[in-house]
Amino acid sequence: MNGKQKGFCRRSSLVLGMTAMLLSLLAHQPATVAAGQVMWKYRIFQGSIRTEDLTALAETGEAPRRLNRLLGRTGQKPDQVRQILTEPISVNLVTLDRLLNSPVGDVILGQLSNYIHSPGRTADLPAMRSALIASAAQDNQISLIEVIQNYPTGAIVVEGDRLADAANTLKRLQGGITNILGDFQLF
Repeated sequence: MNGKQKGFCRRSSLVLGMTAMLLSLLAHQPATVAAGQVMWKYRIFQGSIRTEDLTALAETGEAPRRLNRLLGRTGQKPDQVRQILTEPISVNLVTLDRLLNSPVGDVILGQLSNYIHSPGRTADLPAMRSALIASAAQDNQISLIEVIQNYPTGAIVVEGDRLADAANTLKRLQGGITNILGDFQLF
C-alpha cells in the first residue's frame, strides 16, 4: 500500500468513526431535538401542524383533525400524502454517508432542502444530511416521515405541493448511489 492509499484509508476510517459516534449521539438524544412544529406550505397557503400529526397519519392512515382540515384546504388527500411520506427507500448507510459528504451529495442535499427546510433557511444542508443519516441508521431505509421526524431543528417547513418531488429525489438515491459514486472522485 502506497502513502496515498494509506492516507485514504486513514481518512475513511476517521469519517466512518466520526459518523458512528454521531449516530450514537443522535440515537440517545431526546425527541425534543427533532422537529416539533411543521409549517405545511401548499402554493400560497400555509398552516402549522405538529410532527406528531404527520406521524399519526403515517402510522395509522388517520389524519388528526388539524391535519385533516389543513389537507382539506389545500385539496390534498390524506391517503396520497401518507403514501408519499411512508414509502421506504433502501440505502446502505456507509455508502449514503460517503455520498452525502461529497460535492454530488451537496447537490442532492440542496435539492431536498428545497422541499424540507428550516424556516430561516440556515444550515439546511447539514441539517438535511443529519436527518438522512439518522433515518438510515436504524434499518438502512429512509422515508420522508423519518426525515421530517429526524430533522434537527425545533421547526421545519415542508413544501407540501412538492412532496412528490422530494420522494422522487430520495428514490434516485435508492438505485443510484453506487452509480453516482462510480462517476465521481470523492477523496
